[in-house]
Amino acid sequence: MRVLDACKKAVKYAEQLGVDECEAFASYYKVTNIEIEKMHIKSAYTRSIGGIGVRVVKDRKVGFSYTNTVRMRNIKKAVEDALSIANTRKPDERWKNLPSPERYPVVRKLYDKGVKSLESDRLVEMALEMIDTAKDVNKKVASMSGSVVAGYSVKAIVNSQGIECIDRGTVIGGGLYVISRDGGDVGVGYDFDVKRTLREFDHIEPSKSASEISMKHLGKRKIEGGKMTIVLHPFAVADLLSNIFAPEIQGDRAYKKQTPYADRIGEKVASGKLTIIDDGTYSGGYASAKFDAEGVPTKRTVIISRGRLMNFIYNSYWANVVGKESTGNAVRKTALGNDYSVEPTVGISNLIVKPSKYSLDEMISDIKNGLYCITLLGSHTANPETGTFSVVAYVAFKIENGEIAYPVKQAMIAGKLPELLLKNVDVVGSEVRMVYNVITPHISFRNVTVSC
Repeated sequence: MRVLDACKKAVKYAEQLGVDECEAFASYYKVTNIEIEKMHIKSAYTRSIGGIGVRVVKDRKVGFSYTNTVRMRNIKKAVEDALSIANTRKPDERWKNLPSPERYPVVRKLYDKGVKSLESDRLVEMALEMIDTAKDVNKKVASMSGSVVAGYSVKAIVNSQGIECIDRGTVIGGGLYVISRDGGDVGVGYDFDVKRTLREFDHIEPSKSASEISMKHLGKRKIEGGKMTIVLHPFAVADLLSNIFAPEIQGDRAYKKQTPYADRIGEKVASGKLTIIDDGTYSGGYASAKFDAEGVPTKRTVIISRGRLMNFIYNSYWANVVGKESTGNAVRKTALGNDYSVEPTVGISNLIVKPSKYSLDEMISDIKNGLYCITLLGSHTANPETGTFSVVAYVAFKIENGEIAYPVKQAMIAGKLPELLLKNVDVVGSEVRMVYNVITPHISFRNVTVSC
C-alpha cells in the first residue's frame, strides 16, 4: 500500500469512529550504508524502514499511536489505540485545530534519481577511493573510520482538514575521521560532505582535508590561557548553533520563558554583523522540503536581522497558542526512518548564517593572538535556557601574528552564547559550508576567555 493511500485510509477510518480531527503521517526510507573502520571496509548494508503515525482529536483530547507497517489491520489498530489514548486524557484547552491546506512552494534539488539508483558497489568504490585519498596525502596515517551513505525517502501527510501531500527526497553523504601518528604523538582530523544530488556530492576533497588536518594536528603544544580572538570553523559554529541557539528560538520555549530571548522581539540581541535565517525552502538544503511534519508549507523566516530579533519559529499548535501563523517548523525528532513514531514538535529546518565578504585568510591576517577551532566537544551539555556552555576545542590551532602557527593541546572555551553573539562577534566570513541543517561561514569572536 502506498504511503499516501495508507494515510487516506487511516483518516477515513478515524472519521468513521467519530473523532473530531485526525492526522496521518507516513514515511518510508531506504538507506545504503558503507562503513569504514581501520582503513578497510567494515560492512555494507541496505535497510528499509517505514510506518505510519496517527494523531486523533476528540473533544480537545489528543491521542497518538503508530505502526511500522502499512497493512490495513495494523493501521486500524493504530487509529483505535490513538483514540483510546485520547479518551484517557484531559482536554487540552489550548487546542484549536489541525492545519488547513495551503499552496506549497517550489523547492529545488530535493530528489535525484542518480542517488536513488546508486548501487552498493559504487558506494563501496567511493569508500575505497576515500581511504586511498587519505593515505596518499599523508604518509603518517595510522587509522581511519567513516562512512558513505545514500538514502531515499517518501513522506505523506493527510488530515481531516483537507491536507493531502506527498514528497520524496534523496541524500548522499560521506566523511572520514583520520588518525595520524608520529612516534607517540597523535593527530586527528575530520571532514565530510552531504548533498541532496549526486552531481554536487564530493567524497574526495573531504577525505583529503581530513587527512591533512590530522597531519597538521601532530606536534600539539600547550598554550597560555587568557582572553583572545577565536575563529570558529563552520563545524564549530554549527555545533553551537544547533545545540544552543536552535532551541532558544523555538516559539514554544519562548512562550514558556525557557529561552533568554523570550519577550525580546524587535530588540538588539546580537551583533549588527549577524543575520540568521531559518529556511525550509533552501535549494538543496539538508532539511529542505515542500512541507513540514504537519503538512504546512515550509517558509523562509528571518530570525535575526542585523542583530535584531525578528521572529521565533512555530508549528501549528504553538502558533495557534500565541495567535500567529505557523512558520512551517513542525518536526518529528527521532532517528532516521522512525519519524512516523513520534508526534510533531517545534524545530529548525535549515538554519542559515548570512555570509560576509571576508575569506578565512583575511579573517586570520589581523589576529595577533588567537585560536582557530575546527571541532568542539561538549556543546550538547549546554543549557539552552541560559545559553551557558563549556566546550573543549578538540581540534584547534594557535594563531600568531596573522598566521596559523601550530596545533594546541585541548583548550577550554566557556561562556554564554547570547552574550557571545551580542558583544564578541568580530568578523563573519564568506566561505559557506552546509553542516547538515546548519549553513554557515567561519565566524570570529574577540575577547573570549580560553583556559588551558
